[in-house]
Amino acid sequence: MAERGRKKKIPGITYQKNGYVLARFTRLNGERVQKHFSDLNEAVKWLENKKYEDRHRYDPTSKVITPSNITFDQLFEEWMQDKIILERAAKYNTIRLYRERYERRIKPLIGDTKVCEILPWHVEKVWRNAREKDDANDSMSKIKYIMNSVLKEARRKRLIAENPMDDLELKCPPRRTKERRVLSQSEQDKFEEGGKFSSHYDEFIFALHTGVRCGELSALKWTDINWKERTFQVTGTLYFDENEKCFKENSPKTTKGYRTIYLDDAAYKVLCRKRDERKIIPIKQGHSNGFEKYVFLNEEGLPTRGQVYNRSLTAIAKRIGIDNLTMHCLRHTFATRCIEKNMNPKTLQIILGHSDIMLTMNLYVHPTDEQIISEMKKLAMN
Repeated sequence: MAERGRKKKIPGITYQKNGYVLARFTRLNGERVQKHFSDLNEAVKWLENKKYEDRHRYDPTSKVITPSNITFDQLFEEWMQDKIILERAAKYNTIRLYRERYERRIKPLIGDTKVCEILPWHVEKVWRNAREKDDANDSMSKIKYIMNSVLKEARRKRLIAENPMDDLELKCPPRRTKERRVLSQSEQDKFEEGGKFSSHYDEFIFALHTGVRCGELSALKWTDINWKERTFQVTGTLYFDENEKCFKENSPKTTKGYRTIYLDDAAYKVLCRKRDERKIIPIKQGHSNGFEKYVFLNEEGLPTRGQVYNRSLTAIAKRIGIDNLTMHCLRHTFATRCIEKNMNPKTLQIILGHSDIMLTMNLYVHPTDEQIISEMKKLAMN
């Protein structure tokens, strides 16, 4: 039994004659740290916090970087979770692209390397490898962004004294911009006539006449349709989560993605056909899987994945003699038809759900060969 009045011995705590308490310990890097307190509990709490910080990462008040075993892999996961998923609430496709670029180009080279050991030549090694693999500029920009963001996070958390990318000039090699595929009016007519054999023909016609994205097409619900006004609301996107092997619904790509779109005759007839089909052949009990609220379902009562749509488009293209058909091609074609009919670009921006009109004009509006020839003939006549 301890003697009455004797103060309890606590490792790292020293009682001084002037009544103060001294808390001190030695960091893993050999630096000695100490602080005086008038209250014992505060001293013990400070000491435990400092020991915890030293064991796990860093001391934010110290100018000395504490050695850490945290790898680039571990910090990437923290950055993705904290910055991309939680703070930015990024969409599934954005998260998927970041992970894909990381897994393919960064992880194999520096994933297991401690963050505190990353040097400029490590970064250059990743960059050179991506160039040797002939990655597209967009892909290389994402690789650069990921590495720089993770290393900035390391510096903010005092895992490294400076960012090894600060003095590096990593430039993407000049490339010829790949022209996005757009159907001419004659090709569109050929597609609409020759693609009727496809089981996804209705979806293709609807996308071609409304400009919706693939995920927005799949997410269209019966409750989104205003039959009286001949309009529908874009309220979300539907995607297939490859990790969990199931379909999930998300909000539109941007806040501008929430929009109302008018149904022209072709799109309206598609919805009427789908409504009549659902009345005549309802989804079998046990096969709905909770998806009966969606308009476009396959024979199994499930939405269709984007790659399935693209494979079907490839089959149509092969049969009718048109190259490079994709779902995005249909969206580009819709936008180009709208401009050809003198639609106001600002109106088109709203219909497409873009937050920036320059994106509308630069990416989705393309003069076709027929249009160029027509304009040149007008010039020749003058």
